[in-house]
Amino acid sequence: MKKNQNPSLNELYRSYAKDVYCYAFTLLHHQQEAEDAMQEVFLRMEKSRERFRKECESKRYLLVLTRNFCYNRRKEKSFHNQSVEELMTYPAIQNNPEEKISLQAAMEQLQPEQGELLYLKEYEGYKYQEIADMTGQTVASIKIKLYRTRQF
Repeated sequence: MKKNQNPSLNELYRSYAKDVYCYAFTLLHHQQEAEDAMQEVFLRMEKSRERFRKECESKRYLLVLTRNFCYNRRKEKSFHNQSVEELMTYPAIQNNPEEKISLQAAMEQLQPEQGELLYLKEYEGYKYQEIADMTGQTVASIKIKLYRTRQF
């Protein structure tokens, strides 16, 4: 999707719902909360259309909304990590179960920030500067944290 387009909410949902869900799950480690977060993020996106910076990529804006919502949600509640079996019930991530299980098992051992940075860099493919802009950290800090996470 091009940056200058003003896509409808349905187009955004079709294009990015899985990405928003996976990012929310990475931050919350709970299926139902991630699904709730996904719905709330798209509602907030629709409400903030007037304030939405047109030069900002829609997906990136959605991920920032997701991050903010999930961080606030984690402050409000404490979640138990779901088992891999519970995670596998979500249809969007049922492809290649063996790979997903090993990835999920590894992700569960990370601190939330470590999982978030790894997700943004490796899964979403964002550059260090983009991650720094999204998270409010320096590029050097992102690089160090990702290096340590990979070593772990």
